[in-house]
Amino acid sequence: MAVTAATPASAGALTHYGPPDSPLLSRRALALGLIACLHVGLIWAFANGLLPGIIKSAAPDPLQGTFLPAVPRTTEPLPHGSAPTTVQRVVGGPGRGFPNTADYYPAQAIRMNEQGGASVSVCVNEAGLLTSAPAIAQSSGSARLDAGALKLARAGSGHYRPTTEGGRPVSACYAFRIRFTLPD
Repeated sequence: MAVTAATPASAGALTHYGPPDSPLLSRRALALGLIACLHVGLIWAFANGLLPGIIKSAAPDPLQGTFLPAVPRTTEPLPHGSAPTTVQRVVGGPGRGFPNTADYYPAQAIRMNEQGGASVSVCVNEAGLLTSAPAIAQSSGSARLDAGALKLARAGSGHYRPTTEGGRPVSACYAFRIRFTLPD
């Protein structure tokens, strides 16, 4: 078994860790220094008020509006002897054959002695049929009673009295109140 001793040439190679002829500052250190100098320069410029003038001169002028003169309204006179026509509008509501509120009183609300009223908004056509899903316009304060009111409003489709204008039925949306009360 042969053992060899380290030679001076191989010993010198083990003690040298850096690249030959390395500069005093690395590229990373130089970039970090430049960034720090840039920040210090910007802070100094803001502190001394130099940059706001530069930024303001580069910014466009703010928008400025002008008001147009008001155009006078002219009303054409009505023909002699005629009065302005008014259309009498009568808002619809539940009509003949509308379901009974007691039939839609939620059973759990009865057991919990809940009472109250909810306003339900409905859209009805000329025949008294719903044209969209009813919605709660004003809550009763109870989710169970509100659900019962919506169920009743859906069941009433076809039994609504439509809104009339000048005596003729028209499609319209309106709200009405549904009250749930327990018998004494």
